[in-house]
Amino acid sequence: MRVLGLCDGHEAGACLAVDGRVIFAASEERYTGRKRQPGFPGRAVHACLEWSGIAPQDIHAVAVAEKSGRAVHRLLHPIYRHTDPNQPMLRPMNLLSASIQNTIAGQPALSRWDSAVAHKTMRRKLRRGGIAAPLHFVDHHRAHAISAAFAAPFSESLVVTMDAFGDGVSATVSTWSAGMLEEIDRTPVPHSAAILYGRTTAYLGFSEGDEGKVAAMAARGDASATVSIFNDWLVFGDGKLTLRVVPTHARLRAAFADFSASDVAAGLQACVEDHVGACVKYWMRRTGMKKPRAGRRVVRQRPVE
Repeated sequence: MRVLGLCDGHEAGACLAVDGRVIFAASEERYTGRKRQPGFPGRAVHACLEWSGIAPQDIHAVAVAEKSGRAVHRLLHPIYRHTDPNQPMLRPMNLLSASIQNTIAGQPALSRWDSAVAHKTMRRKLRRGGIAAPLHFVDHHRAHAISAAFAAPFSESLVVTMDAFGDGVSATVSTWSAGMLEEIDRTPVPHSAAILYGRTTAYLGFSEGDEGKVAAMAARGDASATVSIFNDWLVFGDGKLTLRVVPTHARLRAAFADFSASDVAAGLQACVEDHVGACVKYWMRRTGMKKPRAGRRVVRQRPVE
């Protein structure tokens, strides 16, 4: 079974799995030279096929990340491909893009239209490259969860996914056992620690994708100076994170004008660590999944020749 996997959002890329084992994966940015390259990963797809020696017509299935919310981006692909994904999350176009995606994902009628458009536009791009295999769109958070669970050396585990948003969802909790993933909880947009982190990152003058720089800056700050403010905005209870305040640039400026950037970063990091840690511990207690069972599965990679 030969499956081509695609991501056509920001940080676009492709991978090729043969009989359940990934044999090649590449980011589109490696071939375009543009960091976090968005759009259809045509060059990465070509690289997958060229390296493996597999002909386009011999692909059995294509899996695409994200089921709904990206129709506008796919229709406007020539423009989207040349946008800069390294802009602050608070930039108006970034806020508009996020709003469009989540609105479509949250409305059944729009979601059905989005699905039809996605299949048509994606199939057209693939056929240009000679790929006519069945096309499958995978739920954003399920893709995250499966990639984590399948690659982990555990026969049974708790799987928690958290990011800004995808398919209208910000977080999921699942159990992984006997090769099956069962989702037991999900949190809708905008209740996301990532949204709080991303917007604060933008306020501190960094671009989207620079959250790691804020985490590093946190080591130099005093969390006690600002953590109480973040704890008023992001709370945890009954197994869920709730973002009670989705901060704008004006609100962030008003709250932190008298604090150093390092103290803001430290308070943010402490808040997110505490609440995310509490969430994971809660679901560990609820599910009873605390450690791996005996019998680890080793994932071996084919050496690059």
